[in-house]
Amino acid sequence: MKHHVLHVAVTTVLCGLLAACANGGPDVNGFVQKANSAVESAIHSVTGGSGDGGGDVTNAAGPVYTPLSGGNSLQGLFGGQNQQLANYGKLQYPRVALEYLTFGASQPCWKVRATIWTNAKHSHDEVFQVCDVPIAVRDAVGQVGQLNPQGIIDKIDQTRAPINVANTGDQRTRGPLPPLRAMSVPLTNTGPMFQANPLQVRLDAINARIAYVAKYVPLGDTSAMSVVSSAFYDYRVWIYRFDPAGNLG
Repeated sequence: MKHHVLHVAVTTVLCGLLAACANGGPDVNGFVQKANSAVESAIHSVTGGSGDGGGDVTNAAGPVYTPLSGGNSLQGLFGGQNQQLANYGKLQYPRVALEYLTFGASQPCWKVRATIWTNAKHSHDEVFQVCDVPIAVRDAVGQVGQLNPQGIIDKIDQTRAPINVANTGDQRTRGPLPPLRAMSVPLTNTGPMFQANPLQVRLDAINARIAYVAKYVPLGDTSAMSVVSSAFYDYRVWIYRFDPAGNLG
């Protein structure tokens, strides 16, 4: 019974999409956006406070995100934005450069500095801890389930700066310009010919939770609808660097 409501909602949306295609509906993309919004509104995060307030983002397993210094504006930073505009380079700010201060494949919690740019000339730093713990979500009838972070990982791994957005290419800086491939950093022994690098696996999990906290990837884009939704190319969050002294193994 736990997931029946969400399954029914997704099935209904898919049937509606197929019907729109069969009828020659001219605005399938618009339908998909509405469907994503419907799925997203059917689930909301279980948090320790209000969506725009202070405090930790919490769930049954403990805090996902704990602000340490500089504020907590990262939480919900991208909420409510039309990210389709960002996909086309028409929504430029805010932007966030991530620097991993302490990290490691065996470390469930990492310390991260986010440089948040509100425009090309103004930024501030926020330091926080983010933990690789399950993310609890509640559906429309109050049942609690667990979000699958892989849907977020699949989205952010493919991001790259649109051709109409100035970028630094392969160079990674604190900003305000993003690199070409925002969230993709090649690590040793990764790729289809190798087994997964444990550090890469942990990095993906950590980044998925940062994206969740910041509402960088809409929850509708992590659902079953993501297979038919438009590609996610919001370039405004990127990996800046790993502190050389921060690898705790």
